Amino acid sequence: MENDSTKSVTLKRYVISVLIIWTVLIAVSLAWNIVQNKSNTREIAYNLAHLTLKKDTLYRHWNADHGGVYAFVTKD
Repeated sequence: MENDSTKSVTLKRYVISVLIIWTVLIAVSLAWNIVQNKSNTREIAYNLAHLTLKKDTLYRHWNADHGGVYAFVTKD
C-alpha cells in the first residue's frame, strides 16, 4: 500500500513528465512551422521572380514585333 508521500512523489513525476512532453511537442510544432514558413516564403519569391521575368520577356517580344519604341526628340 502506498502512503501519502509516495503518492505525492508519483504525482509530481507524472506532472513533470506531462509538462516535459507538452513542451517538447510545442517546440517540435514551432520548429515545423518555422521550416514550412521559410519554404513557403521561398516558393512565393521564386514564383514572383519567375512571373516578373515572363512579363518582361512578353513586353520585349511585343515591342520587337511592333518595330520597337520610338520617342520623338523634343525640347522637354
